[in-house]
Amino acid sequence: MKLPWILASIFTVVSGQYSINMRMSSARIHEGGDVSATCVVTSHLSVPVLLYWVKKAPTGHEEVEIGLATHVNEDFRKTGRYQVNQEVVNEYTEFRFTLTITNAQAVDSGEIGCRIPKQNIEIFRKLVVIAQVQSVSLRSKDLDNTHAIAYDKGEMAQFNEGELRKFNCSVNGSHPEPHVKIMIGDRDLTSDFTVDMTLVGDGFLRGRYFKVELYNNALRIDHTFRGKNLTCIAHVRESHSGHQHDVTSQSGRQHDVTSQSHGHNVTSAPSQAVSSYINVNLRAFAPKFLCEHNVTASLYQSNIELACPVFAQPAADKAKFHFKILSSVNQTIINGTSYGSLTGKLINEAKSDSQKMILKIDSVYPQHFRKYYFEAVNTEGSTIHEIELLRDKRNTDVESQASHKVFSSFTANLAVFALTVIIHYIG
Repeated sequence: MKLPWILASIFTVVSGQYSINMRMSSARIHEGGDVSATCVVTSHLSVPVLLYWVKKAPTGHEEVEIGLATHVNEDFRKTGRYQVNQEVVNEYTEFRFTLTITNAQAVDSGEIGCRIPKQNIEIFRKLVVIAQVQSVSLRSKDLDNTHAIAYDKGEMAQFNEGELRKFNCSVNGSHPEPHVKIMIGDRDLTSDFTVDMTLVGDGFLRGRYFKVELYNNALRIDHTFRGKNLTCIAHVRESHSGHQHDVTSQSGRQHDVTSQSHGHNVTSAPSQAVSSYINVNLRAFAPKFLCEHNVTASLYQSNIELACPVFAQPAADKAKFHFKILSSVNQTIINGTSYGSLTGKLINEAKSDSQKMILKIDSVYPQHFRKYYFEAVNTEGSTIHEIELLRDKRNTDVESQASHKVFSSFTANLAVFALTVIIHYIG
């Protein structure tokens, strides 16, 4: 079976009476794909050429013979995936040697080369077989290592606010090394974790894949984690930066190495991300306010509400509104009570942990522009949130109209009062 030349890069070694050029159909393929390496040998001696196919482990420190140009060694032949072929192109002066690997596996990764021992000449090309991540799992344990939990994907996990847990993410079955991240919602926590990466297998015939462990010393469960997914996600990068370097060597003789590139190294399918996650739920937490610290209003504006959502588990059972009526006199309004034109109330929302504190001002006068302190209390604690009512000086026309209305009302009331007094004395 002939394979299309996805990568048409030719690398050549010249030594004395011999010249070898080598090309591969692809330098990076996915598991299950087919790949071919071809070495073309040119000689001026018109004699047969004895060529070996050789493989170096991805580490580059060990090598093994795949076989001769016409024969695959037993260990590789047993896989049923290695085939060799030889043909004479031109009357013993040009030979074409082909090694084909079908249904490639991660273990086939390494440097594939052809060697002519008698001439001390060889050339290698790097092959990377991409294996997708097979599994991702999440676990956690307490700081004393006495309570460990293995999570199912998508599990609703219960924690206490401020709880410290050691989390561990295990990634298995990928090649080359996977890219792994730990996220809480859209926030990246990876830098808080230590990464251990182990390469399993010898790179020749036994399974070869990466095992990755991410772990941390202690992750504090913050209230901002509430309702978010804690996710471990892994995928294999499809490409790598930089240019691939091909290895050529020839002992005892000078040689020239030239290369011609006529295309890009591509792969046939995108990498699939694999993940595991838990949804973080808090068993109990003190009240949390989710509103701004400043509110603007116009002088004499009517029916102003300072409203602030409150989240608490269990729900807040007490609500207080604090403010100063004089420089040294504090005043407090309890839920459901009033002080002058101010009324405070605590409203329960649809969700059991959602409420809203509201301070209503019937009509805004100068003394109302001040700081108010909203306090919510439950069994987990008390939280105070400051809101300052600021005067909106942009609405001067509205204020003038409201001031005129107030003044007119005051004048009318004064006139009525004076008329009443006069009638009383005349009578």
